Amino acid sequence: MMMWRNSAQTGKPLKGGLRINGKVVYKNDDAEASVIGNCLDNPMKMGEVAKLLTPKHFYNPQRGRIFGVMLELWDAGKSVGLITVNGVIQSRSECREAKDEEELRYCSSFCTGLYVNKYHEIVRNMYLRRQIILRLERSITKFSEDSADVDEFLSNHIDEFLTLRLHVDNNRYSMNTGDLNDRTLIEIENCVHARREGAVVGVPSGIDELDVITGGFRPEQFVVIAGRPSMGKSDLVINCAVNAAEKDHPVLFISLEMTAVEVWVRVLSLRSNVYRGKQFNGNLSEYEIKMLRQKGKVAKELPIMIVDKPRMKLSEIRATALEAKHRIGAELMILDYLGLVDPPKAYSREQEVARISAGLKGIARELQIPVIAVSQLNRSVESRQDKRPYLSDLRDSGALEQDADLVVLIFRENYYDRSKPDNLDLDICKHRNGSIELIKGLPYNRGIGRIGGVQAAAGSQSDINPEEEVSEPVNMMLKEVDEQLPF
Repeated sequence: MMMWRNSAQTGKPLKGGLRINGKVVYKNDDAEASVIGNCLDNPMKMGEVAKLLTPKHFYNPQRGRIFGVMLELWDAGKSVGLITVNGVIQSRSECREAKDEEELRYCSSFCTGLYVNKYHEIVRNMYLRRQIILRLERSITKFSEDSADVDEFLSNHIDEFLTLRLHVDNNRYSMNTGDLNDRTLIEIENCVHARREGAVVGVPSGIDELDVITGGFRPEQFVVIAGRPSMGKSDLVINCAVNAAEKDHPVLFISLEMTAVEVWVRVLSLRSNVYRGKQFNGNLSEYEIKMLRQKGKVAKELPIMIVDKPRMKLSEIRATALEAKHRIGAELMILDYLGLVDPPKAYSREQEVARISAGLKGIARELQIPVIAVSQLNRSVESRQDKRPYLSDLRDSGALEQDADLVVLIFRENYYDRSKPDNLDLDICKHRNGSIELIKGLPYNRGIGRIGGVQAAAGSQSDINPEEEVSEPVNMMLKEVDEQLPF
């Protein structure tokens, strides 16, 4: 049974909410008091409550201040009891004037000794309801304005609600050393176990040589893959996307350069071994068409969300990432490429890129997923005798090399010297939590975009349905593909 201290103020309960002055307000006085009372009676319960609630979750401002004092004491490693909390309240004029001491003593009488998790869940849900109503009212007001842009309104609207949902259980980033130590040791043990089992801890790129060094792309990691034009940057990130998705890691792929169809042609090429140039010009045999259809049936089930809107703003990218996190549980975001992001207003291009870089790093931290951004290198590379890129060649801003946790520079020697084999070199020139190494001679099939030998089985003959009639043997098809390569 719910108890209300002031019926004139609170009014009649209405399905978890109260009607005050004709407006529904969601709150639960007993639950708020019980959270405080139970924690005062057993301070160890603060360890659980402190991870989920903050002072703003309390509708009653007095209880919000009291809980804030309790959090301060808990984080400082001090006792969270009636006497210590009251001592802090007495020392603050704001609390004395608001008579928070009386409210503290009232809340201390609400102690069941059990179910504190149930009470803080009620407080949390009531806060969520209030925030939803507040955001809906604010959205209606904004949309009523004649000058409101519909697309921008929808983007901001989705952004606000998904942000609220994302942060409701993760609103405190501080952690005491005990919890931090336990969490760190668990992660280290997971890394050791994965290493011994030959597995990858993070999201795998599918390129063994890279995964051995990095352990996969890790949560909250900001990765920059950079190179000059025609080095294979897009092929590299599409390989990473397909390989991650095949390992059941959902991927958000934002393509600002290619259309979604162009991206998907490359995906089909990887899985079917059918040269992508033939897909665009229509010069396909019956066998290749059947290959594309059959492999497409499997590829369309991959957990990949492709967005190809041109010139997206940073706010739109963030909203899209939040949506992907909600819709498909995205574990990896890829942006191709950074130079086409509609920049925020700044005094120089360097500042624009710095803000974009910081924004992408923020998305990685906020969503706790790795974010990979493709970037160009400066033209100064072309003027050097040695065409191999350096970290300082990153275009427009030093912020990229500063913000990135991992920087991979891609180089294809065959581009400058056709007598050389068409292989890729991956220079891991920055690795915040690992070694700096050079991976040389990765096999690169430009006709189908395949990098490395790990994915070669994706389109092998053993994957073909033997009941489907084909008009040509596999080796003839591959020979025809090689003969039509324009390079």
